Amino acid sequence: AGSGGDFHTVAFASLGTTQRYVTAVDVTNTTASTSTPQALWANDWTDPDFNGSDFSPSVALVKTSGTPGYRHMVVMSSGLSSLDGDEYIYTIDALSGTLINKIKLNTGGYAAQATGFGSYVNLVDADQDGLVDRAYATDTSGRIWKVDLTTNAKCMIASLGESVYAGMAVIEAPGSSTAAPKVQLYVGGGSNPDGTGTVASTY
Repeated sequence: AGSGGDFHTVAFASLGTTQRYVTAVDVTNTTASTSTPQALWANDWTDPDFNGSDFSPSVALVKTSGTPGYRHMVVMSSGLSSLDGDEYIYTIDALSGTLINKIKLNTGGYAAQATGFGSYVNLVDADQDGLVDRAYATDTSGRIWKVDLTTNAKCMIASLGESVYAGMAVIEAPGSSTAAPKVQLYVGGGSNPDGTGTVASTY
């Protein structure tokens, strides 16, 4: 939805690891004979620690504190690098392309022991109220990170002990009168598809 309450159809794209930007194009009125796609943002988004990504941005209506209690966001990881380094999750205002939060994951004793993220960020409505409230991402070392998008709290919830270069699948199991909903993550390990990684005997 636009700032005035009108609805827009927008395409968001990451421009790869050479052009380290995320762009947004408004394609709402492309069927009209005089209309063409328009850039939604004044400038493409980037950050000094953003390595670029070949994966599409994740976009959702995200739960926030305060009024009105939600916001359209683009969520990106810091992407893939050739060297071990710090890892970040970015939240970006989907309407303006401005940074909302830059969340460093490898803090509190977690070393920068991965080359980043070889996959997309998974967005989840954990409490099933219609608004996304969590982000999950797995890095190349097989560490799975969770970010609470309403508070920016983050933690590592698992370490698989093998490399991961593929996206996760997510199932939100419904709750009951005695149990809260559950988030189930399905992850596949594997070596770097560019052939530079060490191939293990099993994954």
